[in-house]
Amino acid sequence: MVIRDPEINLHLNHQGEWNILSLWEEAKKEASTRGNTGGRAEGQTKKTIVTVEAFEITNGTLSYRDSGLKTPFQFSLKDVQIKGDHFSTIPLEEGRVAMNFSLPAQGRAELSGSFGIEPRFTARLDMNINKLILPLFQGYMERFFNVKIAKGNLSSQGQLQLEREPGKEMAYQFSGDASLNSFSFLDTVQYNELLSGESLTIKEAELRYPSLGLRIKNVAFNNFYSRLVINEDGMFNMQRLVKEQSSSPPVEGEANESPPETGQTGQDNISIERVIFRGGTVNFLDKNIQPNFSTKLVEVSGRVSGLSSRDSTRGNVTIRGKWDRYAPVDIKGQINPLGKDLFMDLRADVREMDLPPATPYAGKYFGYEIEKGKLSFAVQYRIDKRKLDSTNQIFLDQLTFGRKVESPNATTLPVSMAVSLLKDRHGQIKLDIPIYGTLDDPEFSVWKIIWKVIENLLIKAATSPFSLLGAVFGAGEELSYGEFNYGEIFPNDEMLEKISILSKALAEHQEMKLEINGHVDPHNDREALKKQLLEREIKVLKFNTMERRGKGVAKPEDVTLENAEYEVYLRKIYEERTFSKPRNMIGLEKNLPVAEMEKLIYANTVIKDDDLRFLATQRAENTMEALLSLGEIAADRVFIVSSNYAEPAAKEGLKKSRVDFRLK
Repeated sequence: MVIRDPEINLHLNHQGEWNILSLWEEAKKEASTRGNTGGRAEGQTKKTIVTVEAFEITNGTLSYRDSGLKTPFQFSLKDVQIKGDHFSTIPLEEGRVAMNFSLPAQGRAELSGSFGIEPRFTARLDMNINKLILPLFQGYMERFFNVKIAKGNLSSQGQLQLEREPGKEMAYQFSGDASLNSFSFLDTVQYNELLSGESLTIKEAELRYPSLGLRIKNVAFNNFYSRLVINEDGMFNMQRLVKEQSSSPPVEGEANESPPETGQTGQDNISIERVIFRGGTVNFLDKNIQPNFSTKLVEVSGRVSGLSSRDSTRGNVTIRGKWDRYAPVDIKGQINPLGKDLFMDLRADVREMDLPPATPYAGKYFGYEIEKGKLSFAVQYRIDKRKLDSTNQIFLDQLTFGRKVESPNATTLPVSMAVSLLKDRHGQIKLDIPIYGTLDDPEFSVWKIIWKVIENLLIKAATSPFSLLGAVFGAGEELSYGEFNYGEIFPNDEMLEKISILSKALAEHQEMKLEINGHVDPHNDREALKKQLLEREIKVLKFNTMERRGKGVAKPEDVTLENAEYEVYLRKIYEERTFSKPRNMIGLEKNLPVAEMEKLIYANTVIKDDDLRFLATQRAENTMEALLSLGEIAADRVFIVSSNYAEPAAKEGLKKSRVDFRLK
């Protein structure tokens, strides 16, 4: 049998039934009914047997639709070529099939193997898929996760087994290799990037569904990025990625699903032999503390081996990276994050980490900002049976506290005496802090204990006097500052040129160190931040509209706006705001032009002082990064001074939106 140029439509309905298989089952029922009306003995049925010894489909088109999803999934396969033999409805008979077809966006797939129709549908296929576009499957992702697939493609080689008992869900089993390339995932709350990377390769994997089981020999992440956020309520963004699944009541007359055929429980059916990391970046933001704390771990490389959901297993960890690009980080030990009870025995070493970005924590527990200092530490943490045993060796270099912060958690003991006792003649502090506790204690917090112990040793901090030496080298007084565009956190071209000159001057004067102090213009920066917030809100609004129309882009930042569109979305935002608006003589809201709507929105947008403080801190951090990236001076010669959102000292012809440099 040869079929040329066919068009086939497959549909999976809300009940999980395939249209093509349901048609076949209806035909069987009809044949059974006819057989029982012909005077046969009760219980006897006449079955129709269909056998096709050879069949071929050329240049076909296959359209697939799954209506059982919140966002219906559909796509088409082109250039479908199929050859097979021995299609038969005789029970336990098997046929052979080989097929290849084009996937959307120039992908390609090949499958070949055996299949059976009766008494259940089965297929065992060798599979080769190249460049399957991932965003097509967003409907399946959003069923289980609060995640959007922004981009990426999948390639895979292996064996695929399918089995479907009449009236039951299709069972899948895959074994082989797979790789994700150029992928990016966003959270669906704020549409921020969650995880992205150049490639993720998986070797020798075994996956079962719906009786979930996973075995992987090797996983490799290359040039990846991850964003970790502690939200205002203290919850990690990763904790909200998995959606809560409501248990559906069993279908009347249908037997309960049997346990996994392997005999394993849901607690020991996952294992990953090896995970390798290369060239990663992890960005961390803590919104639970005010002002917000932000940092990043870059050049992350290493491996984790022996992961399993069995409680008795221990995975080995070796990871290296750099904290904020310049502080080396080494992590080694054992961990089991997949078991019922967390096990961890890890040692972490961090060297030369700048402390001013940690001001939010210092303000909360010490009552003072951190003006300057670097931190090195070696910590050993062991968690077993929910009990913690740890040591913390901490080295503080040139720790200097700044202005006072009102905090109910801060110590009331004198600061200057504690600092004088702890600092040696080189301005260094060495601490050894053991910590014990149980994770079952609701009051137990590792960081709270560490900060409390340090607080008891350092008490409150007082600012040490500094002596600045001479004038700025190189091009003169203009090198003592760097101006920023209002609302911006990265140096512009003019400032980068100035930083280059400053770097050369410092390289020639090795005895000198540099301090960087970030500032803001309370008025102009505040207005610029308001404009940025409005522009972001408009882009998110258009982004959501494009998503609903199936014409979305990867993330809101990629959205472009025409002038006419800007007014449309601005008006929607204006109409949704609840502030007082101009009205006409009969009490209806006036139809205002763009400029007046913007003016009212800006007037009713609040930019807090903490937002300005965070802006000033980021300016200082990014200036330091630009300076050190030139490679002419060492990181231990540059210090960030606590950023101040108040107006800096006025200088004629100089913007207040700037950083000031000081030599020491």
